[in-house]
Amino acid sequence: MILSKSSRLLYKIPRQRSGLRFYSASLERFQKPQDEPVIVSPISYARRRRSEIFGQLVDNDEPSKKVNVIDADQLENEIAEIRNSESEEGLERISSQDSRLHPLTIQGRVNRTEIKLNEEVSETINNHILLLNNPRHLRIKAAQTFVDLGTNGTHKPVQSELEADAHIAGLFVQNYASIYQVLSELKKRVGESFNPQRVLDVGFGPATGMVALNELMGSDFNPTVKDAVVVGSYEMKQKAKIILSRQLAEYTAVAQDEFELDNESGPSEPVEAELKRKVARIDTKRITIKTNLLSSLPIGNSKKYDLIILNHQLLLNKASYPAQVEESMDAYLQKLAPGGHLVIVERGTPLGFETIAKARQVAIRPENHSSNLKIPRPYQKGNFKTDRQLQDDAELEPELKEHFEIIDHANSTVRDYYLKVVAPCAHHGVCPLQTLNPDVFSLPKYGKKLNFCHFQTQVLRPKFSMELKKGLLLATKWTDKTSGIGIKGQAPAGNGRRNGRNNELASFSYLILERSPSDAPTLSKLARLQESTKNRTNILGYEGDSIDNWPRVMKNPLKRKGLILAEMCGPSGLIEKWYLSKGSGGKQIYHDARKLQAGDLWAIGGAKSAIPANTSYDHFREKIEKKQSDMKVANRQQSRQELKLRKQTARNALQEAPKSLEESLYQLSVAHSMELEKKPKERRQFKKY
Repeated sequence: MILSKSSRLLYKIPRQRSGLRFYSASLERFQKPQDEPVIVSPISYARRRRSEIFGQLVDNDEPSKKVNVIDADQLENEIAEIRNSESEEGLERISSQDSRLHPLTIQGRVNRTEIKLNEEVSETINNHILLLNNPRHLRIKAAQTFVDLGTNGTHKPVQSELEADAHIAGLFVQNYASIYQVLSELKKRVGESFNPQRVLDVGFGPATGMVALNELMGSDFNPTVKDAVVVGSYEMKQKAKIILSRQLAEYTAVAQDEFELDNESGPSEPVEAELKRKVARIDTKRITIKTNLLSSLPIGNSKKYDLIILNHQLLLNKASYPAQVEESMDAYLQKLAPGGHLVIVERGTPLGFETIAKARQVAIRPENHSSNLKIPRPYQKGNFKTDRQLQDDAELEPELKEHFEIIDHANSTVRDYYLKVVAPCAHHGVCPLQTLNPDVFSLPKYGKKLNFCHFQTQVLRPKFSMELKKGLLLATKWTDKTSGIGIKGQAPAGNGRRNGRNNELASFSYLILERSPSDAPTLSKLARLQESTKNRTNILGYEGDSIDNWPRVMKNPLKRKGLILAEMCGPSGLIEKWYLSKGSGGKQIYHDARKLQAGDLWAIGGAKSAIPANTSYDHFREKIEKKQSDMKVANRQQSRQELKLRKQTARNALQEAPKSLEESLYQLSVAHSMELEKKPKERRQFKKY
């Protein structure tokens, strides 16, 4: 292929020098400097001197039949067509950059485009919500929101209008991007038939899940039921109404036509355009949308949903882990209709991952099955118990079991309720990264070595987000993790964004569950499948035979010359390290492996070798348990030393004669505390307060 003049890519032939001879490939002989260069090509050469030629020129006006002339822009935007030979679904148009990828590699990719908030929604948030506040007050409250989130590890309901505005300014964009990314994967996995008719969204924000779903499905999305539970104050519900009102999916057909006509006509004068952008408070009583904004979950189990979106809802208090996760999961699973999907999104932190892992454990009970194949599992209610607890329960009378609500696992299975993990897991075995204790990740030395399942997506910052994160509070590192005040002198100059970047990364952990249909033929088929595969497991390095059990890339692969090292969550139920090379798998596998990113599914195999990774909890289990045991012993010894010191101080205080009323009262308090120290039960009760 020869480029035109506009591309300016010229190939220079070295200058001839006296006393040297040059070999001419066209003449197949040596040529002296005084010889005239013989031009064999039908296309003329460009010359600077008699003895120098530096490239062939292509005349766009006189194209040759043997030469295809294109410019640089056309080359970059070239669109290739690839036929999916396996599915025979016709031609799929993709970019030229991905034209060399295998069709299955493209099928296993997650969304890589930068997520962008709708401009109408962004402008509405900026003009009709955030600009109504004092900017400094909003930044201070947003900084406090980040401090509380980092300290507690979980989201909490807002209690005032300023807190609601700070939540929208600081957290809405990232939460929106996380949910949009997860829902886009669900839509791609289900296919064109994805069109849920009964939708429930639950979250602390302004119906963030419903906003993301409307944007993903488009203006034609018209389900029969759209419920959004906004956990928190009344103000957040009003903000949700304002934001949802800027999406066409929230209007009837007549209202959509009027909205489109208004936008197409546009402002006739600059004054009207300015009025359209004015800052003003909106009267929400005059807004009518399709989504029903609720304050709590609908009572009763008669109302079912095809799609339930949970945004940071399984764990509201870190101290309540894991009991609260189990209770929440049972409540929401009762609302899931046969054939429906439950989407759970949590923060991309160790606590968020442990919450997701616990929810997965509650849904499919992997410890109760010997097989790790990805087959729908019957849902079992009840709490997890240790062997000791089960033994103690067996010794109780049946009446006491009923009184204390002790559940028999063998009889707790819901017969018509089967669940399957759609994503991100490639198996139904025990999660190799789950520790059942989020505090393990904070242990010195070993905690940082543990890996946890989380992913990232890139989101474009809207105007209000860039304005918020300027100045001392939110544009620089804080003096302390809990201070919320930046270090003076480190704020970037100009627009407040380092290197002028206007995007950020949203980190999240997620789980997508699917309930199987509850008709008799399906249930009978699932029961037979469970029985026939109850002892089968996938081995290390298994490549998967469908998109349900393709290995998932956990981290961006390490690239070396001729070798790719990828960490996968494999169908074997282990975290595996796959070595992919050009020699073992071929050029196609090597080329596609170099394009992998975290979150992608790997479909075409070809691993040179696969070994278990050393980032799972089992690899460090013994060392971590020994470390925890040593820390308990040290804490116990420290407590004993402190108790001994307190007793000695109290004795010394009681031996001295009081010289005033204050000293007498002090001695009485010391005597009372000493009596309390002798009674462990009362002392533990006192510590609660």
